[in-house]
Amino acid sequence: MASFYLPSNKTTIVFFPPDGTTGPKGGSPLNDPHIVQVKVRLAKTTQLDRIAYAEAQSDVSQAIQTVLLAHILRPFPRGDTLPGCEHLSDGDIIVEGKGYRLHGSFKPWDSGRTLVLEWGTLRIKPCSDKWNFTFKRLI
Repeated sequence: MASFYLPSNKTTIVFFPPDGTTGPKGGSPLNDPHIVQVKVRLAKTTQLDRIAYAEAQSDVSQAIQTVLLAHILRPFPRGDTLPGCEHLSDGDIIVEGKGYRLHGSFKPWDSGRTLVLEWGTLRIKPCSDKWNFTFKRLI
């Protein structure tokens, strides 16, 4: 289950607190708090599509959380593929769910670099990329 739910058609800043794990080189990026800008758009805004998104919102949010965390841990090179995701073009992925498809893409988050935020005594690191996802109902 996702630790947050992403609304549709709104830009959101997702906060990932440090988790205290260490990687093979003495630390992972999640030793520091991070933020990522993300937006989930509905491919169509019909009532059926809004209902489908509401029913899938937990799964969609979990899938996006997994993609965002993976990107923080190891930023995806352009043209890289993810396990379980179909490669489309540079920076694009597809995640298939029950009755829906998510098309995700990322691009540089230039305005994120200007943010200076802190969580207690720790500086929050903005992700270098922002993400956009399009939710498409398949049924």
